[in-house]
Amino acid sequence: MTRPSGPRAAPAAALAAAAVPAFLAALALVLLAAGPARAAEVRVPAQLGSVRLDDARGIVHVVFVARWCGPCEAEIHALRRAAPALPRGSYQLVLVGVSLRETGQEFDDWVRGLGVEAARVYDGDGGLERALGVTALPYHVVIGPGRRLLASGDRAPSPAQLQRWAAEATSAAPALDNGSR
Repeated sequence: MTRPSGPRAAPAAALAAAAVPAFLAALALVLLAAGPARAAEVRVPAQLGSVRLDDARGIVHVVFVARWCGPCEAEIHALRRAAPALPRGSYQLVLVGVSLRETGQEFDDWVRGLGVEAARVYDGDGGLERALGVTALPYHVVIGPGRRLLASGDRAPSPAQLQRWAAEATSAAPALDNGSR
């Protein structure tokens, strides 16, 4: 293929050079505009399997995983190692199995075999994936009091961040009235 040369080549090159930054600027605007709309689409459900989020004290860390996903298993092992440092009463881990290429029983057996202490939910119809905007595996969603979305994405929050959120959630919770004055 030959390149244009002569008097017509310069204007074509200048036009192409001007078009690239304009395209990138337009793409950036589209992506920025999509960001908030995407976040607004995420609706935290009232219940994840047996876990009622309105009753949860502290934070609920939801992780979407699959047994065929190597990074998912590594993530579960990392969470199991971090668990002793997280406050028991104000942190709850929920593992959600995706329905692609596995049954609910296979997911349950796999998680049980990994020895991690977590609630298990099988998302057989993909409804939770859609509701929480899952785009990759593993995928983390951290939910605070009042079903407030604290974080979501394909990177796990650090144990230190989880500890901070749990402490904030616990200190923000209303004290129980035990009747003594």
